[in-house]
Amino acid sequence: MRIISFIYFLILFISFSTILPDGSKNKREISSILGMSCFDHANILVMGDRWYTRNLDKLIRERLELKEYYTDFKSSIDDFKRIKNEAIHAKVKLLKDGDVSLAAKIHLIRNAKKTLDISYYIFEDDEVGNIILNELRLAVKRGVHVRVLVDSTTALKARFFSDQFKSLMALKSYTPGIVSHRKIKIKGRAEVVIFNNIFNPRKIVQTFINKVRNLFRPDGYKIPISASNINRRLHDKIILMDAESSTNSMAIIGGRNIANEYHTLDSFKGNSFEFEDMDVLIRDTKDIKRRSSEISLATNIQSYYDKIFYHIGNNHLANAIVRLKRKIYRKEMARMSRVSRTTFKKNPNFVIKLKDMERNNFFTEGFDNGLVRIVNEIQNINSPWGRIKYNKLSELNPNSISKEVLDMINSAEDTIDIVTPYAHFSNKEIEMIHKWLAADPKRRFRLVTSSMATNDTVASQSLIDHSLLPRLTNLTDKGILPDQVQVYLYGKADDVVLGGDKEYGKLHAKFAVIDRKRSLVMTSNLDPRSRSLNSEIGVSIEATEEVSKTADELIERVDYLKYLSHRYGSEEWKEIVDHPDLKWKKLFSDIIFLIVDTFNLERNI
Repeated sequence: MRIISFIYFLILFISFSTILPDGSKNKREISSILGMSCFDHANILVMGDRWYTRNLDKLIRERLELKEYYTDFKSSIDDFKRIKNEAIHAKVKLLKDGDVSLAAKIHLIRNAKKTLDISYYIFEDDEVGNIILNELRLAVKRGVHVRVLVDSTTALKARFFSDQFKSLMALKSYTPGIVSHRKIKIKGRAEVVIFNNIFNPRKIVQTFINKVRNLFRPDGYKIPISASNINRRLHDKIILMDAESSTNSMAIIGGRNIANEYHTLDSFKGNSFEFEDMDVLIRDTKDIKRRSSEISLATNIQSYYDKIFYHIGNNHLANAIVRLKRKIYRKEMARMSRVSRTTFKKNPNFVIKLKDMERNNFFTEGFDNGLVRIVNEIQNINSPWGRIKYNKLSELNPNSISKEVLDMINSAEDTIDIVTPYAHFSNKEIEMIHKWLAADPKRRFRLVTSSMATNDTVASQSLIDHSLLPRLTNLTDKGILPDQVQVYLYGKADDVVLGGDKEYGKLHAKFAVIDRKRSLVMTSNLDPRSRSLNSEIGVSIEATEEVSKTADELIERVDYLKYLSHRYGSEEWKEIVDHPDLKWKKLFSDIIFLIVDTFNLERNI
């Protein structure tokens, strides 16, 4: 009898799966790179049979609100246009120090009037993480609409059930405001989305069920299913304030995640290694009052953010199985506030710096003017090939960071300077660099990357030591002088890791400078993962005058990092490579490269 019942319900399930939705005569158009519109996404949320443990009325109300919210965002349903973004006049300022970068992030959150869009690969539950969460909590109470997008790796590191993020979402504030001379109440809220959450059992089951349903549905009516696998990661670092404002829009993009080691303050300095990193503050200068006909830098960033935020493989915490209890909510809110207050109290110099930056017009003066373009690697989200295919970059994404780097190398006249912790260039790129250098003996190429002593990823260092550097420095019969190629590996022989007395920390900055005129600050490490698997974003800056302040500051940073590094092939390099404390690390590196090279696994490093 049980078998007959099972077969009966299976037939009903299959029959139901083949029923076409209303309006089936009109084929649904693909409205974004994700293969579904936000309206369709909201429909799945609202009409899906996934009620679980929450009160039915409450769940329907929440999902109807979510549906209305999604459909209000016009830019989220635009097609992913495969055309090169126009460079736009904007103001930029480098954030070279971690405490300055943290102060700038706090300022943007505190001064947001309508919206905040935040995206980070790592969002730690430490002092810096709680400061940012507490500032977001206060922003929501002011009536700001906050969206937070984090990678699955953050969800794994977060406390069980991501209570701190769900507590943020539970905030709903009504702030008095005036719109069109009518007094209304402005609603502040927060949304938190986990990118490509492959660690969600319910999502895995739902995906399997949808795949079965699609077997019985005709083309054009199949349920959208994410093509992303475990390797696809969110590697963006973005804070975008008031994207739709013509006067108050600013953004921070760069290499720093939300964690102590990226923004070291006095109270926790020395507790762990510190990162040498780089962010850039962008101030929009274009009037975007006419949203439908005018495009600004901020709306370009927001459009990119929307595509990632609404990715079909994401997990919206509004749909979490486990409800947030009032007791936990109050505990989390109190903890955010307490940790933030305590950290500020322990770091009076930072509090003074934050006030001085606001008092001294840090956010209105001292910017560099330039032609700025947002570049990315959005094609990696659903890319089926998972390999670096340069001949397809123009077709897949003309705004690709990898393509931008190639264009910069091709346009260089005198110097190329690149800083990245996990450098990896293709044979085509190295051949291009060698050909460029051979054309003029006065030309110079400098690379600053990690060393075996300072790299936090042995696998990436194995590619640097065994693949990149031998190919890049092989100048035999190429007509290139030895000093034209200068490679520096971060860290020196007196590092504490090698028994010395100096703490060098880790290199995490990613930027490039061409001829002191053209710059690129990015989240991409220019390694196989960044080029083929991760979502990445960068800021391309071209000088509008003879001298670029941004390029000069980045060159100064290269010189500073060079001072903290040793040159590849030098006596100090040999001393470090042969150091007994690195014996096992070097052995693992050799084994990893043997496996990677044998099975051609470089895209996963």
